[in-house]
Amino acid sequence: MPGLLITTAQAQIPSKIRVRSSDLNFYFFQKGTPSDTISPGKHDMFYLKIPADKRCTMRIDVENGELRQAGSDTLYRLVHVGTINYTHYYADSVYYGAKQFDKHISKCHQYKVLINGINSHNPSAVTVRFYDSTKDSLLLTNHFYYR
Repeated sequence: MPGLLITTAQAQIPSKIRVRSSDLNFYFFQKGTPSDTISPGKHDMFYLKIPADKRCTMRIDVENGELRQAGSDTLYRLVHVGTINYTHYYADSVYYGAKQFDKHISKCHQYKVLINGINSHNPSAVTVRFYDSTKDSLLLTNHFYYR
């Protein structure tokens, strides 16, 4: 007659937590409760934080929408613009004051938005893509639906 074998296992708790470094050291997430459906004034606010050393190499493409700054440099509103695509990037800004010592040059701190063509399929779908322009590689894609 076969015997019954009972064993117990204890989970070992690791004494150290290892964190891998990654090229994805920027943040893009919804303010408040996350949702894949956006509408004006509801689920359309996002936090976007890109470190200063990555701003010059980051490109953001949005199909059927635009990321507009909303008060601060990290808070953005995703606005549905049916059938129009936009490209967003940071550019250099140069300011020369009235006096020579007022000269100010900052690197990639101006947020720029350009129209990047039209989109003829599914105008209610909004897609946000983040690219590393030095490698021309896709870093992140998010899909939303406008209602």
